[in-house]
Amino acid sequence: MTVQHRPSDDELTQFGIRFEDDEMRPYDPEEPSWNDSVFYDFYNEDGSTAGHLRIGALPNEGRVWFWLYLYRNGEWLVIEEPRVPFAELDPKTFGYDRAGLQFGRAIEEPLRTSRLWCSGFARVVSGPRAGYDARRFEQPTAVQGKISIEGIDEAFVGRGERDHSWGPRFWNMEWTLLIVNGPDYRQQCVRAQFDEESFMDVGYLATPEGTDHVVKAEFDLDFRHDSLVEPFVGGVTIETESGTTRTGRIENIACAEVYLEHMLDPPQPRTYRRGVVRYVPDDGSEPSLGWIEYNRFPNGIPSSA
Repeated sequence: MTVQHRPSDDELTQFGIRFEDDEMRPYDPEEPSWNDSVFYDFYNEDGSTAGHLRIGALPNEGRVWFWLYLYRNGEWLVIEEPRVPFAELDPKTFGYDRAGLQFGRAIEEPLRTSRLWCSGFARVVSGPRAGYDARRFEQPTAVQGKISIEGIDEAFVGRGERDHSWGPRFWNMEWTLLIVNGPDYRQQCVRAQFDEESFMDVGYLATPEGTDHVVKAEFDLDFRHDSLVEPFVGGVTIETESGTTRTGRIENIACAEVYLEHMLDPPQPRTYRRGVVRYVPDDGSEPSLGWIEYNRFPNGIPSSA
């Protein structure tokens, strides 16, 4: 049995550290970079589980930079929130509890014992389950209603898609999203490209037999950045978790430019568009309508991506 040494008060304070230094300290409002942070490292005997948690208060920037890196069973899970509002931080516990994220620490004996907690949505950044946390959902929909323009009402019946997403949003990457709905299937697929070699494919294929995950979404598109009449030429290949492969051609019907410059850091030339498309399956089945959305950097993905 390992017996832990309990240091005396003199040992704990011999280098000028005070017991009150374990608490959040008063800050200088004139110092822009003032930081008051606590972090904790931990690991088990064989190194199979380890973690690093940091709560960094930046009061003069009005924010808290929080992160947790947890290593377990061969994978890293990460929570990182760089803009937690400082005004909502409990200075006694470095604590926060809002919008699905909770963290803090309680001092039980100053400079000796404290208790730590954290709860939130993590993304898996390495290991078999690597990929960004979803923090979103998407659903194919039946749509009905009316469109009214200049007092003239027009009934509308059709199909579509809805989604709800929340959490930090990273815009400095390229992506291609395709949503098509046929009479007997619903297909959604997306490829997010983080740099020249790193990407993530996700989506679903829903048929009367059930819903399957898309594990590969390979777009073979020649983008025409100077044209909205013929903005792209090419097609897509998807593969599902159960081994189904579907290929088809994507034909533009109408495409519109979307303004995105205000979200890019640093500012970059880019082409961000959404368009109504016709999807023509290579197996000869009936074409379907849907939407395409894509973001491209003509000069290459920014180095900060």
